[in-house]
Amino acid sequence: MEVTEGTVLALGEPALLMGYALAGVAVRKATLPDEVLRAWEAAQSEGVTMVLLTAAAAEALAGLRDGPGTCLSAVIPS
Repeated sequence: MEVTEGTVLALGEPALLMGYALAGVAVRKATLPDEVLRAWEAAQSEGVTMVLLTAAAAEALAGLRDGPGTCLSAVIPS
């Protein structure tokens, strides 16, 4: 089994990400769809390996998460 190292980022509404920040995950707070999109694009250019998204953030990125060259992403339970 291959192990991949990299940066994990949590993206979305601040109240839902507090626990991830306490665990040492980098957090990028974004509530409006355009904020989410800018943060997502920044994560791609920064070489982030995995983005954990709130449900609202995932909805704002509908259709963009599966493109070629995008980092792995997952929706966190709310």
